[in-house]
Amino acid sequence: MGEVAEGVPTAHAVVNISAKNGIYTPIANQISQVINGKDVRQALADLLKKN
Repeated sequence: MGEVAEGVPTAHAVVNISAKNGIYTPIANQISQVINGKDVRQALADLLKKN
């Protein structure tokens, strides 16, 4: 393919900015982790866990 979807850099940027500013962004965090290789089913399960 050789191309990068435009949301990939954005997802990582949201995670970095939210971490620096103490903002809770669980969906962006999981998306970023999936981009980095996390299993999608595990990401969904982690999102649905009660904290």
